[in-house]
Amino acid sequence: MDRPKVVVYTVASVDGRVAIAPNKTMFDGDNRFDSFITKPEIDVQEHLFTIHQPTVIMEGSGSFVPENKEPGPLPRSDIEESKLYRDFLPKDVVNNEDRAGWCVAVDGRGRMRNWAKTFDDLPGWHILILVGYHTPVGYLAYLQREKIPYLIAGEGQVDLNAVFVKLKSKLGVECILSTAGGKLNGALLRAGIIDEVNIVFHPGLVGGTNTPILYQSSDLNDDEKPTRLELVSVHADGGGGVWLRYFVKQKHTNL
Repeated sequence: MDRPKVVVYTVASVDGRVAIAPNKTMFDGDNRFDSFITKPEIDVQEHLFTIHQPTVIMEGSGSFVPENKEPGPLPRSDIEESKLYRDFLPKDVVNNEDRAGWCVAVDGRGRMRNWAKTFDDLPGWHILILVGYHTPVGYLAYLQREKIPYLIAGEGQVDLNAVFVKLKSKLGVECILSTAGGKLNGALLRAGIIDEVNIVFHPGLVGGTNTPILYQSSDLNDDEKPTRLELVSVHADGGGGVWLRYFVKQKHTNL
């Protein structure tokens, strides 16, 4: 493949909810979702790291910024637009011998401010942003001022397939582990670039009409078919959680 393998890992309630309510992020401190999350007998994410050895962990901007929150203003850019609307890969970051991987966020609308560049719980991992040609100039200038790498592809929305090809060709990425929420998962699904699906269902029901679900995407057109999966394994633990692992049918033979 000319792009990395894409492995999706999601934690959900039995009814497929990945959050407790709309416009809640992982940093909101609402522990109601955690109230039914059981301690697994197997650390699934660690297990997937052992199997696939990903060098990218990916999230969408919605994991960090509520959809209903307007981003703050950015200062005017003094950098030429032609230098902003192209890939930005600072050599001292990319070639750092201590770098172990990339924490990648898709943020085509330029919504997040004050990105952390490195992470205490992931030594050697550095932030990298995926953007498009529609991303605000001020946001790209902010990323360059902060020496935060970014890759650019797509008009109107980030072209995930094209930008994943860049991750492989420019940074040598062979596997992406997406731990994102429903919107990015849905975008990956509709782009046809998921190779493996992992879902851990925990014993709880959330409900809701607008609460985020596992794969939130556009509806299928009349000439489109559902994505077929091939079951790899099922693991049920004593606390009531169930881990389902699937290959996307007819893709895993090339992995």
